[in-house]
Amino acid sequence: LCYYLYDTPENKWKINFALTRTNIMKCSGNRAQYIYKRGAGDYTFNNLQFVSDDPEYAQTKYITGDITVNGTLSLSNNSDNEVLCLALDIDNHNISGGPNSAFSLGNNCRIKTSGANNFEDMMDTFGSVNMNANSVVQFDATDVEQKIPGVTYGNIYLYGNTVKRLDPNNPHIVIQGWIEDNGYTPVFTVDNANAQIEIEGNWQLEDAKVNINPGATVLFNGSGPQEIVQTTLPNVEMQGGD
Repeated sequence: LCYYLYDTPENKWKINFALTRTNIMKCSGNRAQYIYKRGAGDYTFNNLQFVSDDPEYAQTKYITGDITVNGTLSLSNNSDNEVLCLALDIDNHNISGGPNSAFSLGNNCRIKTSGANNFEDMMDTFGSVNMNANSVVQFDATDVEQKIPGVTYGNIYLYGNTVKRLDPNNPHIVIQGWIEDNGYTPVFTVDNANAQIEIEGNWQLEDAKVNINPGATVLFNGSGPQEIVQTTLPNVEMQGGD
């Protein structure tokens, strides 16, 4: 199969990617890039890398169909400037990992998902998951409820007027940075009374944007100062240096 990356859907101009003898596909164009799924069949990569070596502005890469990555799926960015972030927008498509696969979301990188449970499915299929403390997962559906898997995140951004529900079957979540709304009135919903939300950064969800079971616990365990906006939380524990 051939994989084409274009700067816009209109002109379909092929731009920088490299498929090497090590079976690595590296997408490093300093602009938007698209992986189009053309026709039927399985789209499988051994290793897929999205790289921002010397960004001039923020970049977003797009996947327009379901794909499989048997090895490593990674995003990396050489810039710490949030204005120059690198994003992968998977929309409502599925990225499946193989038995020995790994997912790595690097510093100043983010993944955007608008599917009901495609990000949870993705986390379930990758053998290992590593998200940098300065990375972001953005749940941005505007028309469907979304499920948030219980894994370790960098930061979580919630967008849209829909419920964002913590997986009731795996309700332990670790947030190394912030959780915040990124627009409109998303509602972070926790059903499981045994749920635990560990957060090391700021809590930026107000009353109208939380619906948490009275038995659940929010643990603030950052090593530095943490900001908590005005909100109602069921059970709160605090640990850490400050």
